[in-house]
Amino acid sequence: MGKPVSFNQMKRGDLFFFTNAKGQVNSHVAIYLGDHLFLHDHGQSDTGGVGITSLNAPSWRKESNGTVRRIVN
Repeated sequence: MGKPVSFNQMKRGDLFFFTNAKGQVNSHVAIYLGDHLFLHDHGQSDTGGVGITSLNAPSWRKESNGTVRRIVN
């Protein structure tokens, strides 16, 4: 579902996916917010699990697998 988009061409609202350390492809999804920030469930109980994270964090940049989908233009 959605239109494939290059990781470098992401726009606000695009969905992008991660592969975890176990090699499970598309095991995590996030919504791109712009300015290298994304919204996702990161498992921290103090925020109910949902938070905003920077793509500049090495661990997240490493796990993003380049799969991006644009659902709405």
